[in-house]
Amino acid sequence: MSKSIVQAPKSRFIHVMCKKCKNEQVIYNKAATVIVCTGCGMEMAKPTGGEIIVNAKVLEILG
Repeated sequence: MSKSIVQAPKSRFIHVMCKKCKNEQVIYNKAATVIVCTGCGMEMAKPTGGEIIVNAKVLEILG
């Protein structure tokens, strides 16, 4: 068995659902801007300089 020289990425996409209107979206876990729901405009996630703070229901972590 050989070891991989390249590390796997630590960033992921997250499938979330808005708590207010139940709209589903896929968002990036290291986004640099506020993510709002495309259905009702509610803030779903906000950046922290690293990983985001999610204010929506996480359905699945992709990747």
